[in-house]
Amino acid sequence: MILKNTKNIYEIDEDSSVISFNYTNTMEDVYQQKDVLHLHGSVKNLEDVVLGFHSPEIDDKLPGLETSFTKEFKETQRMFAEQGSRKLNSNKFYDENIGRFYKPVNLLKDSIESFVKNKNIHEVIILGHSYNKIDWVYFKELVRCAPEAKYLFSYYSQNDKENINKIILENKFDIDCEKIHVDNFKIKKN
Repeated sequence: MILKNTKNIYEIDEDSSVISFNYTNTMEDVYQQKDVLHLHGSVKNLEDVVLGFHSPEIDDKLPGLETSFTKEFKETQRMFAEQGSRKLNSNKFYDENIGRFYKPVNLLKDSIESFVKNKNIHEVIILGHSYNKIDWVYFKELVRCAPEAKYLFSYYSQNDKENINKIILENKFDIDCEKIHVDNFKIKKN
């Protein structure tokens, strides 16, 4: 379904690769993008939607929670299941409470690495993001995977611009970057 009455859409090359933090299909429906990683899942498959948070404090109080989302842990769980054994970290309280709202950061970082692997990335454009600290881990992973790319950070408010400065300074990103107000991005002519 293409969204009707969509005004001002940004000019994005059709052969772009997109990492979306959004659950909607805007990149596919409005921008006709085919190579999209929905980092937190998509409304197309609600069972895969990742809701919630990541918290170092919870990691400290519940040892093993952060590592329960690594590739190695998933492989161990699969092997246990094949042998008919109970899965590690499987209990009703965890499944119904913490597991439903805990953001598996390590697994999501792996998704970014797999998605950008073997792509020749020259430019990274970040649109519609607030750059809050909770998502910095994903930016770190992207910069690690594509350190030579030029980064164009869009901002809408002064707060967004300040968050961009914080993310660059506090993470010591040594990248070629530019900050651009969203009004200055090219709008596609219909």
